Amino acid sequence: MQATMSASASSSSHTVPIINLNKEQKLEFHKAGIENLQFDGQTSKNETVKKWKIASATAIRTASGGKTWLLDIICSLIFQDGHVYMHSKAMDASGGLGARKTDILKKIDLQDPTNSDSQVVLEHAILCGAPITNDDWTVVKGDKDKSKVALSKLIEFMNVFSDEISKTTLDAVPEIHCTINDEYDEVRTNPFAGIALWKMVTTSYAGSDMLRRDALREQLMSATHIPLQRAKDVPDWLNNLRNIFKEFVQAHGNTGNSYIIADDLVMARTLALLTQGQFAKVRTLLIGPKSLKRPRSEGGRQAHWQAILYPV
Repeated sequence: MQATMSASASSSSHTVPIINLNKEQKLEFHKAGIENLQFDGQTSKNETVKKWKIASATAIRTASGGKTWLLDIICSLIFQDGHVYMHSKAMDASGGLGARKTDILKKIDLQDPTNSDSQVVLEHAILCGAPITNDDWTVVKGDKDKSKVALSKLIEFMNVFSDEISKTTLDAVPEIHCTINDEYDEVRTNPFAGIALWKMVTTSYAGSDMLRRDALREQLMSATHIPLQRAKDVPDWLNNLRNIFKEFVQAHGNTGNSYIIADDLVMARTLALLTQGQFAKVRTLLIGPKSLKRPRSEGGRQAHWQAILYPV
């Protein structure tokens, strides 16, 4: 049923729009829940995720009332250089080339619906057909009231999806979960965590070996983008890197070259974080084995990637 919109009368010349979206336009995962992602140690992870992706896409479509808008939002995300972008050319066949982009892994100021990030998020969602407004993007664009209503509805949808997808994937891919809420806290979580998580999981365990390696490279980059705020967070941060690195090495056949690649990807940034200010006390973790004869000097210190991978 087409939603209707009415405007409240006001003594002033400015009218605040009231958008009465159909109450049935909501995500009903209680009717079609997403099954848990589980690795059994026998079936390959790629194959397991492939089957889970198909099943979860069906559940998402069913929970969306048979509509594809949520899947369109997710599938048109760009996972690149450790970032997950929503963009202003969401339905462009070119994949959003030349589009305005917003990284949904970073903390976005959603209190201001007219700022650049909020507007990109809204444009992406509206172009994908999200039921958050009765107007075209050209009408919503730059209109504070319409943008506020649409953004509020979008966040409501995103939070519902995040809750559903998070509980079904946490045990299987904790290393990915570590990256999606890092700029938030226990009270206020990332409303876009769910769509970012689905994109990262399904991309990271893509069908071909080449795609798998590319996706793991993205995960390594994403893990190093996490800002460390407290020294006590270092062990969990290192453990996350360690888990991704092990997957990375396995995907490259456990060859010495895989260590060199990982070294080039994350060594400099990792050492920079662990040797600055308040984190200097944890540099004792960088006691490396003698098996890797490829030292790298950063700030006058010698260290090995394996020293970070296997801290003492």
